[in-house]
Amino acid sequence: MSNSLKSLNLITNINKIHYHYPVMINNILNNINEFIINKKVNNFNYIDCTLGLGNHFNNIYKTFNEYINKSILIDKDINSINLTINFLKQEKIINNNNFLLISLNKNELIENDYLNYKFYFINENFKNLINYKFLTNEEEILIIIVDLGISMYQIKNELGFSFNKDTLLDMRYDKSQEITAKYILNKYSQQDLLEVFNKILSYKDTKKIVNEIVKYREKKEIETTQELNKIITKIFSAKFLKDYLQKVYLSLRIETNNELNDLKEFLENIPKIKNKSLFFIISYHSLEGKIIKRFLKENNLKYKKEKPSKDEVKINKPSRSALLWIFSNF
Repeated sequence: MSNSLKSLNLITNINKIHYHYPVMINNILNNINEFIINKKVNNFNYIDCTLGLGNHFNNIYKTFNEYINKSILIDKDINSINLTINFLKQEKIINNNNFLLISLNKNELIENDYLNYKFYFINENFKNLINYKFLTNEEEILIIIVDLGISMYQIKNELGFSFNKDTLLDMRYDKSQEITAKYILNKYSQQDLLEVFNKILSYKDTKKIVNEIVKYREKKEIETTQELNKIITKIFSAKFLKDYLQKVYLSLRIETNNELNDLKEFLENIPKIKNKSLFFIISYHSLEGKIIKRFLKENNLKYKKEKPSKDEVKINKPSRSALLWIFSNF
């Protein structure tokens, strides 16, 4: 197989029913292309740690399928995995004979039973990628992608993620976990709530928010997004309300899903990956960025950062706060 691509066809015809335009996909495709050429890569295994609805994978596979030996596709949200399996069947990328779904509820992993498939869908937290290293040989090159954002499917269809819809305050990616946004708002101590919101908001604003939450829950539990919105609306003017709602919901989502600790644990496991690997991580706020930057510096890893193009931001608003971190371990 040739070590260079004759042309790089960037795929932008995203299935609209599938909701989510893949953030910074052209940047990723271009960097993979350069990697193949510069490192003289004949083939690699592709690992998507945050599969979502599969649109990063769909674009990457259609561009580089002749190079991809095996694809390992991970997500905490089983609903997203099932939707993606159906989508990829429609796209004729997978069929009933070439993929395996591994559930996180499966306690035993019989390694020999898992080695003969081209596509692996794993219902698991991305921080536990290292547990599935037996799916690849150490000699194989890996391309690993982590998108730390939330998908439009989850915002539009799952409970509690959007302040524009009146739903129960759930916010769990993994529905098997016990802690929900409702639990946090009603059961956390005042001090714990201060710590949750102060990660994103100033201490002054955090204190106002927490005081109002505590007052409200003394009378009744906070159960829905509409109730939470009413609390925040009492504190801030209409001019700045949307910004504050976004930050409140982001704070709750981070806490509900333990997002920052999961990221730290994933990064801590990277040195255990012995394969030559190229990593892409898409972050969306400074808390994630600081964690990634600290890890890279502590491990003396060279990296580069890329921002979305102006053209992408115009057609894909969720990308405006995105930052793509690119690094390899060789």
